[in-house]
Amino acid sequence: MKTNHSFINIVLLVCVFLFIIIGMTWGNFYYANQNSGKNDFIPRWVGTHSYLTKGISPYSNQVVIETQKLVYGRVAHGEEDSLLFFYPFHVIFVYAPFAIVGDPTWARAIWMTVLEGSIVLITILGLLLSRWRKQKLLGVLTFLLALTWFFSVQPLLDGNLSIICALGVVGALFALRSKKDVLAGFLLALGVFKPQMVILLIVFVVIWAASKRRWLVVWSFLGSSLLVIALATLLFPDWIMDYLRQIFPYIENPQWTTTFSIFSSWLPGVGMQLGWLLTGVMTVLLFVEWKAALGKGFNWFLWTSYLTLIVTVLIGIPSATVNFIVFLPAIILVVVEIGSKWGNFGKSISFILVLILTLGIWALYGYINDGILPLVQYPWMFILLPIILLFLLYWIRWWAIKKSRLPLQELSNHLQV
Repeated sequence: MKTNHSFINIVLLVCVFLFIIIGMTWGNFYYANQNSGKNDFIPRWVGTHSYLTKGISPYSNQVVIETQKLVYGRVAHGEEDSLLFFYPFHVIFVYAPFAIVGDPTWARAIWMTVLEGSIVLITILGLLLSRWRKQKLLGVLTFLLALTWFFSVQPLLDGNLSIICALGVVGALFALRSKKDVLAGFLLALGVFKPQMVILLIVFVVIWAASKRRWLVVWSFLGSSLLVIALATLLFPDWIMDYLRQIFPYIENPQWTTTFSIFSSWLPGVGMQLGWLLTGVMTVLLFVEWKAALGKGFNWFLWTSYLTLIVTVLIGIPSATVNFIVFLPAIILVVVEIGSKWGNFGKSISFILVLILTLGIWALYGYINDGILPLVQYPWMFILLPIILLFLLYWIRWWAIKKSRLPLQELSNHLQV
Protein backbone atom coordinates (compact mmCIF):
# COMPACT_ATOMS: atom_id res chain seq x y z
CA MET A 1 0.00 0.00 0.00
CA LYS A 2 2.82 2.40 0.84
CA THR A 3 4.41 1.75 -2.52
CA ASN A 4 1.16 2.53 -4.36
CA HIS A 5 0.62 5.63 -2.24
CA SER A 6 4.15 6.90 -3.02
CA PHE A 7 3.65 6.18 -6.72
CA ILE A 8 0.40 8.15 -6.75
CA ASN A 9 2.10 11.09 -5.01
CA ILE A 10 4.89 11.08 -7.58
CA VAL A 11 2.38 11.00 -10.45
CA LEU A 12 0.44 13.90 -8.88
CA LEU A 13 3.62 15.93 -8.44
CA VAL A 14 4.63 15.30 -12.05
CA CYS A 15 1.16 16.33 -13.24
CA VAL A 16 1.25 19.52 -11.16
CA PHE A 17 4.74 20.31 -12.45
CA LEU A 18 3.66 19.79 -16.08
CA PHE A 19 0.56 21.88 -15.50
CA ILE A 20 2.71 24.74 -14.15
CA ILE A 21 5.15 24.49 -17.07
CA ILE A 22 2.34 24.47 -19.64
CA GLY A 23 0.62 27.39 -17.90
CA MET A 24 3.83 29.41 -17.81
CA THR A 25 4.50 28.69 -21.48
CA TRP A 26 0.99 29.78 -22.47
CA GLY A 27 1.43 32.97 -20.46
CA ASN A 28 4.80 33.58 -22.09
CA PHE A 29 3.27 32.99 -25.53
CA TYR A 30 0.61 35.61 -24.80
CA TYR A 31 3.29 38.10 -23.74
CA ALA A 32 5.55 37.32 -26.73
CA ASN A 33 2.60 37.63 -29.11
CA GLN A 34 1.66 41.02 -27.66
CA ASN A 35 5.27 42.26 -27.48
CA SER A 36 6.93 41.06 -30.67
CA GLY A 37 9.37 43.94 -31.00
CA LYS A 38 13.12 44.11 -30.47
CA ASN A 39 14.56 41.60 -28.01
CA ASP A 40 17.73 39.58 -27.55
CA PHE A 41 16.25 36.21 -28.52
CA ILE A 42 14.94 36.78 -32.04
CA PRO A 43 18.25 37.59 -33.82
CA ARG A 44 19.82 34.45 -32.34
CA TRP A 45 16.76 32.37 -33.19
CA VAL A 46 16.65 33.57 -36.81
CA GLY A 47 20.41 33.06 -37.24
CA THR A 48 20.38 29.56 -35.75
CA HIS A 49 17.17 28.57 -37.57
CA SER A 50 18.56 29.80 -40.90
CA TYR A 51 21.78 27.87 -40.46
CA LEU A 52 20.12 24.62 -39.35
CA THR A 53 17.33 24.60 -41.94
CA LYS A 54 18.92 26.38 -44.91
CA GLY A 55 22.66 26.26 -44.30
CA ILE A 56 22.88 30.07 -44.41
CA SER A 57 25.48 31.87 -42.31
CA PRO A 58 23.84 33.57 -39.30
CA TYR A 59 26.13 36.54 -39.98
CA SER A 60 24.94 37.03 -43.58
CA ASN A 61 23.07 40.11 -44.79
CA GLN A 62 20.20 37.83 -45.80
CA VAL A 63 19.70 36.74 -42.19
CA VAL A 64 20.07 40.30 -40.90
CA ILE A 65 17.37 41.56 -43.28
CA GLU A 66 15.10 38.63 -42.40
CA THR A 67 15.50 39.46 -38.71
CA GLN A 68 14.75 43.14 -39.26
CA LYS A 69 11.59 42.37 -41.22
CA LEU A 70 10.44 39.98 -38.52
CA VAL A 71 10.94 42.57 -35.76
CA TYR A 72 10.26 45.89 -37.50
CA GLY A 73 8.14 44.67 -40.42
CA ARG A 74 10.70 46.32 -42.72
CA VAL A 75 14.42 46.92 -43.13
CA ALA A 76 15.85 48.85 -40.16
CA HIS A 77 16.43 52.58 -40.49
CA GLY A 78 19.86 54.05 -39.87
CA GLU A 79 19.29 54.95 -36.22
CA GLU A 80 17.65 51.65 -35.32
CA ASP A 81 19.32 48.51 -33.99
CA SER A 82 20.57 46.43 -36.93
CA LEU A 83 19.71 43.20 -35.02
CA LEU A 84 22.89 41.38 -35.92
CA PHE A 85 23.56 37.81 -34.77
CA PHE A 86 26.54 39.27 -32.90
CA TYR A 87 27.47 36.17 -30.86
CA PRO A 88 30.23 33.59 -31.38
CA PHE A 89 28.96 30.83 -33.63
CA HIS A 90 29.09 28.16 -30.93
CA VAL A 91 26.12 29.84 -29.24
CA ILE A 92 23.97 27.85 -31.70
CA PHE A 93 24.47 24.85 -29.40
CA VAL A 94 22.30 26.70 -26.87
CA TYR A 95 19.68 27.97 -29.31
CA ALA A 96 19.44 24.88 -31.55
CA PRO A 97 16.64 23.15 -29.57
CA PHE A 98 14.52 26.30 -29.85
CA ALA A 99 15.42 26.97 -33.49
CA ILE A 100 13.83 23.63 -34.39
CA VAL A 101 10.49 25.19 -33.40
CA GLY A 102 9.27 26.77 -36.61
CA ASP A 103 7.23 29.57 -35.07
CA PRO A 104 9.39 32.30 -33.51
CA THR A 105 6.68 33.32 -31.03
CA TRP A 106 6.30 29.81 -29.66
CA ALA A 107 10.08 29.38 -29.66
CA ARG A 108 10.44 32.57 -27.64
CA ALA A 109 7.70 31.46 -25.22
CA ILE A 110 9.45 28.15 -24.56
CA TRP A 111 12.78 29.96 -24.19
CA MET A 112 11.25 32.30 -21.60
CA THR A 113 9.95 29.29 -19.67
CA VAL A 114 13.50 27.89 -19.60
CA LEU A 115 14.79 31.26 -18.38
CA GLU A 116 12.17 31.36 -15.61
CA GLY A 117 13.22 27.91 -14.49
CA SER A 118 16.85 29.05 -14.60
CA ILE A 119 16.10 31.99 -12.28
CA VAL A 120 14.53 29.57 -9.80
CA LEU A 121 17.60 27.32 -10.00
CA ILE A 122 19.93 30.30 -9.55
CA THR A 123 17.99 31.21 -6.40
CA ILE A 124 18.07 27.68 -4.98
CA LEU A 125 21.79 27.28 -5.64
CA GLY A 126 22.42 30.76 -4.24
CA LEU A 127 20.65 29.78 -1.03
CA LEU A 128 22.65 26.56 -0.74
CA LEU A 129 25.92 28.42 -1.33
CA SER A 130 25.03 31.00 1.33
CA ARG A 131 24.78 28.32 4.07
CA TRP A 132 21.06 28.92 4.42
CA ARG A 133 19.66 26.68 7.13
CA LYS A 134 16.02 26.42 6.11
CA GLN A 135 14.99 29.66 7.79
CA LYS A 136 11.56 30.04 6.20
CA LEU A 137 11.41 33.82 6.34
CA LEU A 138 14.79 34.26 4.68
CA GLY A 139 13.81 31.72 2.03
CA VAL A 140 10.58 33.57 1.28
CA LEU A 141 12.42 36.93 1.15
CA THR A 142 14.99 35.48 -1.23
CA PHE A 143 12.42 34.13 -3.67
CA LEU A 144 10.46 37.37 -3.43
CA LEU A 145 13.61 39.21 -4.45
CA ALA A 146 14.60 36.79 -7.21
CA LEU A 147 11.21 36.68 -8.91
CA THR A 148 10.32 40.39 -8.69
CA TRP A 149 13.73 42.07 -8.93
CA PHE A 150 14.05 44.50 -11.84
CA PHE A 151 17.28 42.87 -12.96
CA SER A 152 15.59 39.46 -13.09
CA VAL A 153 12.54 40.67 -14.99
CA GLN A 154 14.50 42.78 -17.49
CA PRO A 155 16.63 39.95 -18.98
CA LEU A 156 13.65 37.57 -18.78
CA LEU A 157 11.39 39.79 -20.90
CA ASP A 158 14.32 40.48 -23.22
CA GLY A 159 14.98 36.74 -23.58
CA ASN A 160 18.61 37.43 -22.77
CA LEU A 161 21.26 34.72 -22.65
CA SER A 162 22.70 36.36 -19.52
CA ILE A 163 20.36 34.25 -17.36
CA ILE A 164 21.82 31.00 -18.75
CA CYS A 165 25.35 32.33 -18.24
CA ALA A 166 24.49 33.33 -14.65
CA LEU A 167 23.14 29.82 -14.04
CA GLY A 168 26.40 28.41 -15.39
CA VAL A 169 28.37 30.62 -12.98
CA VAL A 170 26.40 29.74 -9.85
CA GLY A 171 26.33 26.09 -10.92
CA ALA A 172 30.11 26.12 -11.30
CA LEU A 173 30.53 27.67 -7.84
CA PHE A 174 28.24 25.04 -6.31
CA ALA A 175 30.16 22.27 -8.11
CA LEU A 176 33.42 23.69 -6.75
CA ARG A 177 32.03 23.56 -3.22
CA SER A 178 30.96 19.96 -3.82
CA LYS A 179 34.44 19.19 -5.25
CA LYS A 180 32.96 18.26 -8.63
CA ASP A 181 35.85 19.92 -10.42
CA VAL A 182 35.25 18.54 -13.91
CA LEU A 183 31.61 19.68 -13.79
CA ALA A 184 32.69 23.07 -12.42
CA GLY A 185 35.05 23.66 -15.33
CA PHE A 186 32.40 22.66 -17.84
CA LEU A 187 29.75 24.95 -16.31
CA LEU A 188 32.20 27.82 -16.10
CA ALA A 189 32.75 27.46 -19.85
CA LEU A 190 29.12 28.58 -20.36
CA GLY A 191 30.33 32.08 -19.49
CA VAL A 192 32.36 32.13 -22.70
CA PHE A 193 29.11 32.95 -24.53
CA LYS A 194 29.03 36.36 -22.77
CA PRO A 195 32.63 36.95 -21.66
CA GLN A 196 31.98 40.56 -20.62
CA MET A 197 29.96 39.18 -17.69
CA VAL A 198 32.48 36.72 -16.28
CA ILE A 199 35.93 37.27 -17.79
CA LEU A 200 37.50 38.39 -14.50
CA LEU A 201 35.73 35.65 -12.54
CA ILE A 202 37.12 33.02 -14.92
CA VAL A 203 40.64 34.37 -14.39
CA PHE A 204 40.17 34.33 -10.61
CA VAL A 205 38.73 30.80 -10.54
CA VAL A 206 41.64 29.49 -12.59
CA ILE A 207 44.20 31.19 -10.33
CA TRP A 208 42.47 30.06 -7.13
CA ALA A 209 42.08 26.50 -8.40
CA ALA A 210 45.78 26.43 -9.24
CA SER A 211 46.62 27.72 -5.74
CA LYS A 212 44.61 24.81 -4.30
CA ARG A 213 46.17 22.31 -6.74
CA ARG A 214 42.72 21.57 -8.17
CA TRP A 215 43.99 21.24 -11.71
CA LEU A 216 40.91 19.40 -12.97
CA VAL A 217 39.00 22.69 -12.78
CA VAL A 218 41.52 24.37 -15.06
CA TRP A 219 41.79 21.53 -17.58
CA SER A 220 38.03 20.97 -17.63
CA PHE A 221 37.35 24.64 -18.36
CA LEU A 222 40.01 24.87 -21.06
CA GLY A 223 39.05 21.53 -22.57
CA SER A 224 35.32 22.32 -22.63
CA SER A 225 35.88 25.76 -24.15
CA LEU A 226 38.24 24.46 -26.84
CA LEU A 227 35.99 21.51 -27.64
CA VAL A 228 32.94 23.73 -28.16
CA ILE A 229 34.92 26.15 -30.34
CA ALA A 230 36.44 23.26 -32.32
CA LEU A 231 32.99 21.74 -32.95
CA ALA A 232 31.69 25.14 -34.08
CA THR A 233 34.64 25.53 -36.45
CA LEU A 234 34.07 22.04 -37.81
CA LEU A 235 30.44 22.90 -38.58
CA PHE A 236 31.22 26.36 -40.00
CA PRO A 237 34.93 26.92 -40.75
CA ASP A 238 34.53 30.60 -41.71
CA TRP A 239 32.59 31.71 -38.65
CA ILE A 240 35.46 33.56 -36.97
CA MET A 241 35.97 35.96 -39.90
CA ASP A 242 32.21 36.53 -40.28
CA TYR A 243 31.92 37.16 -36.55
CA LEU A 244 34.77 39.67 -36.58
CA ARG A 245 33.18 41.53 -39.50
CA GLN A 246 30.08 42.08 -37.36
CA ILE A 247 31.80 43.22 -34.19
CA PHE A 248 34.51 45.45 -35.71
CA PRO A 249 32.08 48.34 -36.37
CA TYR A 250 31.05 48.18 -32.70
CA ILE A 251 34.68 48.15 -31.57
CA GLU A 252 35.46 51.19 -33.71
CA ASN A 253 32.34 53.04 -32.56
CA PRO A 254 31.35 51.37 -29.28
CA GLN A 255 27.72 51.55 -28.17
CA TRP A 256 28.16 49.60 -24.95
CA THR A 257 27.78 51.11 -21.51
CA THR A 258 30.95 51.60 -19.46
CA THR A 259 31.90 53.65 -16.44
CA PHE A 260 33.98 55.82 -18.81
CA SER A 261 31.03 56.64 -21.08
CA ILE A 262 28.72 57.35 -18.13
CA PHE A 263 31.11 59.67 -16.29
CA SER A 264 31.96 61.42 -19.57
CA SER A 265 28.26 62.07 -20.24
CA TRP A 266 27.75 63.42 -16.71
CA LEU A 267 30.98 65.44 -16.48
CA PRO A 268 32.47 65.97 -19.96
CA GLY A 269 35.47 67.83 -18.57
CA VAL A 270 36.75 65.28 -16.07
CA GLY A 271 34.54 62.25 -16.73
CA MET A 272 37.17 60.20 -18.50
CA GLN A 273 39.71 60.89 -15.76
CA LEU A 274 37.19 59.85 -13.09
CA GLY A 275 36.57 56.65 -15.04
CA TRP A 276 40.28 55.85 -15.08
CA LEU A 277 40.55 56.70 -11.37
CA LEU A 278 37.74 54.26 -10.58
CA THR A 279 39.39 51.63 -12.77
CA GLY A 280 42.65 52.08 -10.89
CA VAL A 281 41.00 51.81 -7.48
CA MET A 282 39.01 48.72 -8.50
CA THR A 283 42.14 47.08 -9.97
CA VAL A 284 44.07 47.56 -6.74
CA LEU A 285 41.08 46.35 -4.70
CA LEU A 286 40.77 43.23 -6.83
CA PHE A 287 44.50 42.52 -6.65
CA VAL A 288 44.46 42.77 -2.84
CA GLU A 289 41.40 40.56 -2.44
CA TRP A 290 42.58 37.96 -4.94
CA LYS A 291 45.93 37.72 -3.21
CA ALA A 292 44.22 37.33 0.17
CA ALA A 293 41.90 34.58 -1.14
CA LEU A 294 44.56 32.38 -2.79
CA GLY A 295 44.98 29.10 -0.95
CA LYS A 296 42.04 29.91 1.35
CA GLY A 297 38.89 27.83 1.90
CA PHE A 298 35.71 27.89 -0.13
CA ASN A 299 33.84 30.53 1.92
CA TRP A 300 36.61 33.07 1.33
CA PHE A 301 36.75 32.08 -2.34
CA LEU A 302 32.96 32.47 -2.72
CA TRP A 303 32.89 35.97 -1.22
CA THR A 304 35.79 37.02 -3.46
CA SER A 305 34.05 35.53 -6.50
CA TYR A 306 30.96 37.64 -5.84
CA LEU A 307 33.15 40.70 -5.34
CA THR A 308 34.87 39.98 -8.66
CA LEU A 309 31.55 39.84 -10.52
CA ILE A 310 30.59 43.26 -9.17
CA VAL A 311 33.99 44.84 -9.77
CA THR A 312 33.84 43.59 -13.38
CA VAL A 313 31.30 46.34 -14.06
CA LEU A 314 33.01 49.08 -12.05
CA ILE A 315 36.44 48.41 -13.51
CA GLY A 316 35.30 49.66 -16.92
CA ILE A 317 34.51 46.49 -18.89
CA PRO A 318 31.60 47.13 -21.31
CA SER A 319 28.38 45.57 -20.09
CA ALA A 320 24.64 46.16 -19.68
CA THR A 321 22.11 45.94 -16.86
CA VAL A 322 20.59 42.77 -18.38
CA ASN A 323 23.80 41.10 -17.18
CA PHE A 324 23.16 42.11 -13.55
CA ILE A 325 21.24 38.89 -13.00
CA VAL A 326 24.65 37.40 -12.18
CA PHE A 327 24.65 39.55 -9.01
CA LEU A 328 21.65 37.68 -7.59
CA PRO A 329 23.65 35.02 -5.65
CA ALA A 330 25.70 37.80 -4.02
CA ILE A 331 22.54 39.54 -2.84
CA ILE A 332 21.24 36.22 -1.50
CA LEU A 333 24.46 35.85 0.51
CA VAL A 334 23.99 39.34 1.96
CA VAL A 335 20.33 38.73 2.87
CA VAL A 336 21.07 35.36 4.50
CA GLU A 337 24.15 36.52 6.42
CA ILE A 338 22.43 39.59 7.86
CA GLY A 339 19.20 37.73 8.59
CA SER A 340 20.89 34.78 10.30
CA LYS A 341 23.42 36.67 12.44
CA TRP A 342 21.31 39.29 14.21
CA GLY A 343 18.17 37.34 15.08
CA ASN A 344 14.86 39.14 14.59
CA PHE A 345 16.63 42.48 14.11
CA GLY A 346 18.71 40.98 11.31
CA LYS A 347 15.61 39.51 9.68
CA SER A 348 14.01 42.96 9.80
CA ILE A 349 17.08 44.49 8.13
CA SER A 350 16.97 41.76 5.45
CA PHE A 351 13.28 42.45 4.85
CA ILE A 352 13.91 46.19 4.46
CA LEU A 353 16.85 45.47 2.15
CA VAL A 354 14.69 43.24 -0.07
CA LEU A 355 11.99 45.92 -0.22
CA ILE A 356 14.56 48.53 -1.27
CA LEU A 357 16.05 46.28 -3.95
CA THR A 358 12.64 45.32 -5.33
CA LEU A 359 9.94 47.93 -4.75
CA GLY A 360 12.49 50.73 -4.32
CA ILE A 361 14.16 50.13 -7.68
CA TRP A 362 10.84 49.64 -9.46
CA ALA A 363 9.43 52.84 -7.93
CA LEU A 364 12.49 54.91 -8.83
CA TYR A 365 12.56 53.47 -12.33
CA GLY A 366 8.84 54.11 -12.84
CA TYR A 367 9.24 57.70 -11.65
CA ILE A 368 12.19 58.42 -13.97
CA ASN A 369 10.74 56.49 -16.92
CA ASP A 370 7.25 57.98 -16.39
CA GLY A 371 5.85 54.44 -16.32
CA ILE A 372 7.09 50.88 -15.99
CA LEU A 373 7.36 49.79 -19.63
CA PRO A 374 9.54 49.59 -21.62
CA LEU A 375 12.34 48.23 -19.44
CA VAL A 376 15.34 50.24 -20.55
CA GLN A 377 18.76 50.93 -19.05
CA TYR A 378 19.64 54.19 -17.31
CA PRO A 379 23.19 55.25 -16.36
CA TRP A 380 22.31 55.58 -12.67
CA MET A 381 21.23 51.94 -12.63
CA PHE A 382 24.55 50.85 -14.11
CA ILE A 383 26.56 52.67 -11.45
CA LEU A 384 24.36 52.72 -8.33
CA LEU A 385 23.60 49.03 -7.88
CA PRO A 386 27.21 47.75 -8.11
CA ILE A 387 28.34 50.40 -5.60
CA ILE A 388 25.55 49.43 -3.18
CA LEU A 389 26.40 45.74 -3.54
CA LEU A 390 30.09 46.49 -3.01
CA PHE A 391 29.23 48.19 0.28
CA LEU A 392 26.93 45.33 1.36
CA LEU A 393 29.54 42.68 0.55
CA TYR A 394 32.11 44.44 2.71
CA TRP A 395 29.52 44.78 5.46
CA ILE A 396 29.23 40.98 5.71
CA ARG A 397 32.82 40.20 4.76
CA TRP A 398 33.97 38.89 8.15
CA TRP A 399 30.98 36.60 8.56
CA ALA A 400 31.13 35.36 4.98
CA ILE A 401 34.83 34.48 4.72
CA LYS A 402 35.46 33.21 8.22
CA LYS A 403 33.12 31.05 10.25
CA SER A 404 29.37 30.83 10.40
CA ARG A 405 29.47 31.84 14.10
CA LEU A 406 30.89 34.83 15.89
CA PRO A 407 33.88 34.36 18.27
CA LEU A 408 31.73 34.78 21.42
CA GLN A 409 29.35 32.11 20.12
CA GLU A 410 32.26 29.74 19.56
CA LEU A 411 33.67 30.49 23.04
CA SER A 412 30.27 29.88 24.60
CA ASN A 413 30.01 26.49 22.91
CA HIS A 414 33.50 25.48 24.14
CA LEU A 415 32.70 26.51 27.71
CA GLN A 416 29.48 24.50 27.64
CA VAL A 417 31.45 21.42 26.59
